[in-house]
Amino acid sequence: MEALAGYMVKYGITHTFYPNFFCRFIEIGEIGREVLREDIYILDLSAELYVRHFLSKILFLIEYLKQNGKKVVLFDGLFKSDCIHKNVCTNSDLVIIPYFLATPEEFFFFNGGSNLLGEEFFVYNPFVLTLKSKMIQKDDFILVSLGGSREKVSIDLIDTLISSELLSRLKLKIVGKPSFVLDLRYNSDNVEFLPVQDHKSFLLLLKRAKLLITSTGLTKYEALALNTPVIVLDLKKRFKDYYKKLETILPMRYCNNLKDLPVLIEDLLSLQLTYEIPLKGGEKVCTILKEL
Repeated sequence: MEALAGYMVKYGITHTFYPNFFCRFIEIGEIGREVLREDIYILDLSAELYVRHFLSKILFLIEYLKQNGKKVVLFDGLFKSDCIHKNVCTNSDLVIIPYFLATPEEFFFFNGGSNLLGEEFFVYNPFVLTLKSKMIQKDDFILVSLGGSREKVSIDLIDTLISSELLSRLKLKIVGKPSFVLDLRYNSDNVEFLPVQDHKSFLLLLKRAKLLITSTGLTKYEALALNTPVIVLDLKKRFKDYYKKLETILPMRYCNNLKDLPVLIEDLLSLQLTYEIPLKGGEKVCTILKEL
């Protein structure tokens, strides 16, 4: 949540921020010796490992902070597997679940705390807002960014698209360092492998792309904010119901079978649905943090 940290500096809010996965490296006891310096402590808990392995330690840390008079702000996930508050209540001052279709009745909350739910509280990098305002023409390429997904998914995905007629009209740009096998296998002007990008360069790619194919991470929000339609690839079929609902309100398609991909791409590129993504989440969150 580097974007939020930037907003908080702008708003003059002093804080300590523990980014996602901090529990991999820091024991609660070590954190406990350092947590008394600031008034607000922000924990990004939107990962499955907290529910699976660190739930008791997280609850202990929250109580430790509260007993020492600190304000505790939690960013949480959306699904039972990655959301603390779909499993237990916490004694936190503010819970932020900044995702589409998040509604209060789905979570366990104490009545005394405050909750910010929904996409209007998603905090975007300010550069997204800058790019949003620029008139940048879409180029004829599909961008593929699968994050930590296995390389085999990329190979199968390319094979599927090559066998269709899409690459006669559109170039395929894949973010991620290819292996030696990939270099040899796809020596084509229509398939380009890009090195991992710095964030600003990647956002510019998103803005220029005709369409993004991504996994179930947060990149889809940035793409939608930049008016780039999205195909969410979820071959494990974990979140089908959720994404099928999003299809009805967003320029997005859900894919759990690569054979369906060419048809979904054609469908999405011809779609006229537009949706203005709320982009003021940073300001809204910081306004409420100032009042804690």
